[in-house]
Amino acid sequence: MKNILFFCIFVSVFLCCGCSKMSKAEALAKQEVLKYLYVPESYDPVETKLDSVFSPGESVETLSLVDQLLKLENEINRLDSQIREVKDRLSFFPDSHDSFWEKQIDNLNLELSEKMDEYNALITDYDNLYNKINNLLNAEQIFCGYKIYQRFRCKNNNGEITFSDVVIYTDEDIQEVKAVSDCDKLNPLLNAINNIKNR
Repeated sequence: MKNILFFCIFVSVFLCCGCSKMSKAEALAKQEVLKYLYVPESYDPVETKLDSVFSPGESVETLSLVDQLLKLENEINRLDSQIREVKDRLSFFPDSHDSFWEKQIDNLNLELSEKMDEYNALITDYDNLYNKINNLLNAEQIFCGYKIYQRFRCKNNNGEITFSDVVIYTDEDIQEVKAVSDCDKLNPLLNAINNIKNR
């Protein structure tokens, strides 16, 4: 009988703690989302999920580093296209000792050299940042807070009802907001983290 009573008390406490966390998450999500709405009174929560966050692998700081990594990758790809374009232009010049053509070729070679220097510097920055992130992902992971997935309906500036999905990162007590992101912006970062983990 005592064992049954203890079990019932344990379950009740566990459920109350869970409800308390979810209630705090729902309240904090509403408080944060209302700051960004054109029509705050139209806020209508559809679904709320609460997940633990572990540092350093899932921390806001690591996500910021991954965002920098993706921007570097885009810049590297942009420069790579420009380098290939300059090389293509050089290939069309005639094999001539005419001063006019030689000047054009010299200018293009200078442009190519500058872009290659910039490209190589970015590659170095990318490799260093990638290694830093990889080390963070492989380090011991410690609980550092929660992330709230909030899906809701609201009116946009045209008065139309739309659906939105945001993720809110909080502290361990679900009281302080560390960061807020649209799922569309966050998903590429999470995908990049998974790709780094799986390499």
